[in-house]
Amino acid sequence: MLEIDNSKYMDTTELKLFGEVKIENGNTKIKARNHWVGTGLGTLAAFIGSTSGVSVNITTGNYSWYIFLGTNTTTATSVTMSSLVNPILVQPNLKVASGSYNSGSTTAVSLEYSAAWLPGMIYGTIGEIGLYLTLTGIPTPSGNPGMVSRLSVADKSFTAFSVNTSQTLTVVWNINLVYA
Repeated sequence: MLEIDNSKYMDTTELKLFGEVKIENGNTKIKARNHWVGTGLGTLAAFIGSTSGVSVNITTGNYSWYIFLGTNTTTATSVTMSSLVNPILVQPNLKVASGSYNSGSTTAVSLEYSAAWLPGMIYGTIGEIGLYLTLTGIPTPSGNPGMVSRLSVADKSFTAFSVNTSQTLTVVWNINLVYA
């Protein structure tokens, strides 16, 4: 499993928002920085604003989240995007969300969203991946969770790959907010 090194995020006085995504499917292993879209910042601020100094609880509460895969390889990410260009609307078989303050700190928060599709559930060529988040009562144009971040081949975030249908496909989306 690819690891994301959170130890490089140090506490200082300015807030930075960034994240990485890991994708694994058989021999395909990809790690890339994500690209934020317009609804991402407000939604993530609402999540962080509801945390306490002791814990970050994103596994309960009034929110929904999804990770979707898509086949588009030619459209670059723009801040106005609200969905994948050509999504594969197959829900993952497993979803897990977790959050924590880094090393007991109250100035560095990590959020992690993991999704896995069992062998044979997804097929074709993957060219884009999106993280969708929403809080209850915060509308999105479609009324569904809004895409807050996207990876794409067109952004050179990763190289398109054909799904190995005999292997589980896993995406782990890590988001970090730190004072820097």
